[in-house]
Amino acid sequence: MKSWLSRNGSITTITSILHSKKGAAFSSVFNSFFSAFENLYPTPTEEDISRLAKDIKMKVIIFKPVVTEGGWYFIQLSNK
Repeated sequence: MKSWLSRNGSITTITSILHSKKGAAFSSVFNSFFSAFENLYPTPTEEDISRLAKDIKMKVIIFKPVVTEGGWYFIQLSNK
């Protein structure tokens, strides 16, 4: 997806975060469900998001909870 972006582009997603400070119990159950299937990816941790951003040479500019009970976060990565 990064190759589709302009020089100042960004990628935004909403996902549950495993072991988050908010909604840890829900994100653990959600991760168990995802991990049970070969065609689904496990729920990322905050460290996974940071590592991904670094690997693709982007910066995490927004990382904030949107549904605290479920551990869902709004995340924006930027080329800036």
